[in-house]
Amino acid sequence: MEKKSSSGSSPAVMRIDKILTFLASQSEGSSLSTICKTLGLPRSSASRLVDGLAAHDYITLLESRKVYVLGSKISVLSTAMQKQLDLGSIAAPFMWNVCRALDETVKLNIVHESQTLVKSVAESERDFRIHVSEGTITPLYCGAANKILLTFAPQETQQMVFAMKKEQFTPTTLIKQEQLVLAMDKIRKVGFGFDNREYVDGVCAVGVPVFSANDTVSSALSIAFIDTPANQAKNKERIELLMEAAREISKKMGGVYPYTLNREIEHDIDYFRNIG
Repeated sequence: MEKKSSSGSSPAVMRIDKILTFLASQSEGSSLSTICKTLGLPRSSASRLVDGLAAHDYITLLESRKVYVLGSKISVLSTAMQKQLDLGSIAAPFMWNVCRALDETVKLNIVHESQTLVKSVAESERDFRIHVSEGTITPLYCGAANKILLTFAPQETQQMVFAMKKEQFTPTTLIKQEQLVLAMDKIRKVGFGFDNREYVDGVCAVGVPVFSANDTVSSALSIAFIDTPANQAKNKERIELLMEAAREISKKMGGVYPYTLNREIEHDIDYFRNIG
């Protein structure tokens, strides 16, 4: 009978966890010898565990290259997990942490057909604040969170948005495909989006993506604010706190958050401003 570790897990379970976690980080897969060497596992016990995982489709052997990759059972479990998770409930405590730290309203948007829907709101209690209602629907092509969701949306959704007739809400609304592509490329590179008074004149916003399993973006967090020099000076702090929240939410959703803010952002925000 196997002894349990101090954490309550048996050695076999801990080794299985190590193997699956390691394979999840290897986009090209890994051979048994590399698994053993990297994880410090005896080949005999690793071989038994790998054979058992493969027999139940948790991992798959690619015969042509003799490497193991994650199997179909992982995808099935991931899909089931996504259906069971309540995104709003998971995100709420992290959104409230940001809201309290900045005393600003934080919202969470999800894709709704060719638009976005406000899934959840953590609203500031200050007397003068920007109010956002849950259930509000806005176009995918304008706004910080919306352009983030467009950036990581399926190609058919992007093409539909590019082709649709777009309303010019303000003088800086991005309605041309080439403008949106520039914004999307920048978002993908720096990990945040910026709303340059695109939906409501005089109101800006910053936002970050939230990742789910399989590196998909399920939602986006954002904070809107009145466009003043004092408010613009807080953008780095806003983005840092939003990224911290998005990282924790992504982890709860089975995703891996790939971005860190290790740069000055003024140049990036100027770039977003100059697109329109």
